[in-house]
Amino acid sequence: MKKTVALFLALLLLISLLSSCSDARKAPSCLSVLDAMMSAEIGLPAGRIYSLSEDKDDGYLSESLIRSLYGNGSMPAIAKTWIDCAVFISTLGHPCELAVAYCPDRNAAEDTARLFSSRLKSVRALKSDENFSNMLDNAQIAICGNFVLMIISSDSDNALKIAKKLI
Repeated sequence: MKKTVALFLALLLLISLLSSCSDARKAPSCLSVLDAMMSAEIGLPAGRIYSLSEDKDDGYLSESLIRSLYGNGSMPAIAKTWIDCAVFISTLGHPCELAVAYCPDRNAAEDTARLFSSRLKSVRALKSDENFSNMLDNAQIAICGNFVLMIISSDSDNALKIAKKLI
């Protein structure tokens, strides 16, 4: 009996040591990923940041805004599963738009990527100005783990690279 208890305690100690060595780092907030992408943007237009983690009175990504941006007036079911989300939207006629959503799993991330793709198609249709054609042609939707990014930027490759470093 003493050997069994000693073996059990040794095994428990070994498991706790191994688990403390694992990479259990916390995922960054969507707002921190968005801020990093924005800081690298050349010629970032005037705009607003909205986030699920913000105060309800100041910069909160409300259901009505989510419906407007991604749901054609109705709340997309997948948006209700987001753990976190942050969006930058230009307040000018400029198409620059960045979105970062953190999803609970890979399936939700794939559904969110499809939702962001629909948004990108809408932006391309609304902002078809020749001055922005390069930006719109190089826009990206990317899945990085459980994060989904929509990048309409002057340098979407650089924005994606910066986001991946944080994620």
